[in-house]
Amino acid sequence: ARTNLIVQNSTFSKNAAMASGQIGVTNVDRDGGGLFVTDNSVTLISGSTIDSNYTQGRGAGIFSAGSNGELTIRDSVISNNRTNANGSLWRGRGGGVALEAAGRETLITNSLITGNTSTDVGGGLVTTRGNTVMENTTVSGNYGGYGFADGFAVKLNDAGIDGDVTAAIDSIVAGVGTDPDNYLFNR
Repeated sequence: ARTNLIVQNSTFSKNAAMASGQIGVTNVDRDGGGLFVTDNSVTLISGSTIDSNYTQGRGAGIFSAGSNGELTIRDSVISNNRTNANGSLWRGRGGGVALEAAGRETLITNSLITGNTSTDVGGGLVTTRGNTVMENTTVSGNYGGYGFADGFAVKLNDAGIDGDVTAAIDSIVAGVGTDPDNYLFNR
C-alpha cells in the first residue's frame, strides 16, 4: 500500500538522526536528519524550508530510500544541513538531499539547495538510484568531502539497476571550489 505525505509551507529545522551507541542500531537509523522518505510513498514538499538538520549517515536534509514511489520538491529551500559519517566511505553523502530509492521518481523544481555540507560526495545533492529530474533549481554554495562533488553527485546503477535517469534542466549547479569537476560528479 502507498503512503501519501504532503509537507506544505512548513519548516523542518535543527533535527538530528544519530545512532548514539544504541544496541541493535543499523546504518539506516542514522539517515535523514530532517525528513526520511521510504518505500512506496508519494511525497510532496512544497513551499517549505529544510534547514540546519544533522545526520551521522546520509541525507541530512532529506533522505529517500527503499523502492518505488514519488518524491516532488517544489518551491522549497534546502539549506545548511550537515552530514558527519566519521570517515565511513559513502555513508556521509548528500548533505542537502540523498536520493537512494530504486524505482522512485523524483522531481525537484523551482527550489534552492545551498549551504549544505557532507563528509562524502554530494554536498548539495546525491542520487544513486531511481529517476531524478531537476528543473529551474539552483544547487550552489554546498561542500562535498574528499574535495569533489560539492554540488550534485550522480552515482548511477549503484545496485545494477538499468534505466536510471538523471537530468538537470534550466538549473544552476555550482560548488564552492574553483575546480569545475567539483560541481558535478558521475562515478
